[in-house]
Amino acid sequence: MINALQIPRRFTPDCWGGTETVVLESSKALKALGHRSTVYTTTALTNEPRKYQRETVGGVGVHRFPYFYPYLGLSDSRRRSLDENGGNLFSWDLWKALRKREDFQLLHLHTGKRMGGIARSVALQKGLPYIVSLHGGLFCRPEVEKTRQQSKTAGTLEYGKALGWLVGSRKVLRDAAAVLCLTKGEKEALQRLNPSLPCRVVPNGVDLERFSRVSESVPREKFTIGVFGRIDPQKNQILALEALARLDDPAFHLKLVGPVTDVEYGARVRRTIGELGLSRQVTLVEGLKGTELVAAYHSLDLLLIPSLHEPFGIVTLEGWASQVPVVASRVGGLAELITHQEDGVLFPSGDAEHLAALLSQLSLQPDRLRELTQAGFRKVQDYSWNAHSQRLVEIYEEVIREYRVR
Repeated sequence: MINALQIPRRFTPDCWGGTETVVLESSKALKALGHRSTVYTTTALTNEPRKYQRETVGGVGVHRFPYFYPYLGLSDSRRRSLDENGGNLFSWDLWKALRKREDFQLLHLHTGKRMGGIARSVALQKGLPYIVSLHGGLFCRPEVEKTRQQSKTAGTLEYGKALGWLVGSRKVLRDAAAVLCLTKGEKEALQRLNPSLPCRVVPNGVDLERFSRVSESVPREKFTIGVFGRIDPQKNQILALEALARLDDPAFHLKLVGPVTDVEYGARVRRTIGELGLSRQVTLVEGLKGTELVAAYHSLDLLLIPSLHEPFGIVTLEGWASQVPVVASRVGGLAELITHQEDGVLFPSGDAEHLAALLSQLSLQPDRLRELTQAGFRKVQDYSWNAHSQRLVEIYEEVIREYRVR
């Protein structure tokens, strides 16, 4: 039996994302295979961020530790924004807890930067292997998003470089026993920069039984398009609104489903709905869980993924498993995961006019939509969480064995 500790930057059910889904579902599958998997993370986005917390989420043990951002002059609103997306935090409590715990054989990092450095330093001290999963699209983030992230700490005084040096945050990938990439393209890009990195391709998965479970059919008078994912500039819901406005047809309805992880962008989405006169054609739901989320997928005629960048796109798998045709931006992992015109349709990123024409065309082709649906459902059968976790176990066993030989 392998005892692995999973290290994500945050793990809060009310602010869920793709990384959290991977950590939870793979941990559940690992346990079903007879292994132990426990989450060690921070208290980011919880009600008591400065107090140690311990609980169980989905049958998986979770330990949360207080943390801080090493910036003087950081406002509460900016701290919240960093919590929601990409904040480079530090936690003495997490470091002490990892150093104190003795019963694990491997650390699995789902974050880098300072927090990844903490896990790296503990693994090296204990002579144990660690592996790193890349979730954030290391090579496909547009410059505008990098600039937006940097603006969150503009005007503050950073004192975190010494902390990064202390834990070797810049060496996290270099010293990893394995680096797990979501796509072949990501692996190739990474190894062009550093050919010696031990990269493996391990795509994400989906709960096939949950999403393919047929819910009660509800007749629809309108052609319903869904954009599922956090309300955030990366997901680019604004493009979907602009395409809907170009259609200028009340027979179309758009569902935006996901938690607001960027308050300013969320306000902009609501404002755009009003400015474009789409109030009667758009439903905005700030997050769904469990059977409600599955039912929402089954209420769609088409799933739209207009992201500016996407390292993989678990929502694609959820759409396929729910037997919904998928239309997506030709970016990042989406362009590799989806076979254009076979199991989905790709369109040029950011092109609202092209997207509107495509949606209009597909809405009049029920047979074509059915073909895309069937092809996607066949393809998604290869992406179960059980298969994902069996691959993880193979990698875990390999790196543990190599370290024992050393």
